[in-house]
Amino acid sequence: MRLKKLRAILYFYRSLAGATVTITLALWYELYHAGKDADAALISVLVIFKMLSDILVWYFAKTIMARRLYYYYNLHISRSRLWLSTFFIDLSIFIAGLWIIY
Repeated sequence: MRLKKLRAILYFYRSLAGATVTITLALWYELYHAGKDADAALISVLVIFKMLSDILVWYFAKTIMARRLYYYYNLHISRSRLWLSTFFIDLSIFIAGLWIIY
């Protein structure tokens, strides 16, 4: 049963991935071009911007995909678990990329 929920969460993330990956790539590009001049302040600003943009994507997805969320409710996945899971997946991909670039 857990595998079914995990698949459902990944399916939901896939529906948001277009917007979040585009933002992630733009921020990675900015860090890459900052090069060795990048300091902790720039990295912290990029992480904060990423979190704020994820909240914005969450808001637009919540308003656009409201009817689609019933599929996840029927699998006993709460809205908060769904959003927090996708947020942490996206944030971990972003931080892994920061670690590789920097």
